[in-house]
Amino acid sequence: MRYRRFYNRRKVFALKILSVLLAFCIALLLLDIRLRPAIREIAVIEAHAAATEIVNRAVEKLLLEKGPEYSELVTLAYGENGAITAITSNIVSLNLFKAQVTNAIDDEFELTQKTTVRVPLGSVTGMALLSGEGPIINVAVRYASSTESEFENSFTAVGMNQTQHRIMLNITANVLMTLSCGKVASSVTTSFCVAQTVIVGTVPDIVFN
Repeated sequence: MRYRRFYNRRKVFALKILSVLLAFCIALLLLDIRLRPAIREIAVIEAHAAATEIVNRAVEKLLLEKGPEYSELVTLAYGENGAITAITSNIVSLNLFKAQVTNAIDDEFELTQKTTVRVPLGSVTGMALLSGEGPIINVAVRYASSTESEFENSFTAVGMNQTQHRIMLNITANVLMTLSCGKVASSVTTSFCVAQTVIVGTVPDIVFN
């Protein structure tokens, strides 16, 4: 009789423990379902910022080490009075530098390949007071990129009868970010001044070869 009572008590105690564990697991599951979209959203923002930094770092390094001179990218034609009559682009040099930029960015992504973004738990609650606070959730990110770029001419008046000609390179890096919470496709768009000069007199027509 005593054994049966003891057995029943153990059984009731085991059921209580099981019920508590089950309730805890359900609570964790519901919390995960509720927080996962917020964590994913913030992680994507942080991962995009990291991708932008990768692009900027690659291009700035290339410009510092192999940045072309203005005269390497364009040829200035002068008239009899010494005024510039035309600016002709050097398509070979332009395409060569574009290829270098594309390779530099893709190499930088490949070098980085996997990184970790940090998401403060307080930021996923939506409460301004807790933003940036609380325990850190580490989200692993893998990158794969495909880069496109186009040159653009920019002309800005800088003084009396003077115009600044800037050769801009507009870059779009199409990035596939693989996070622990899913895959996200994103684009990083930025522009860099590759070379520049000041034109004195009337701005001539641009001739693209």
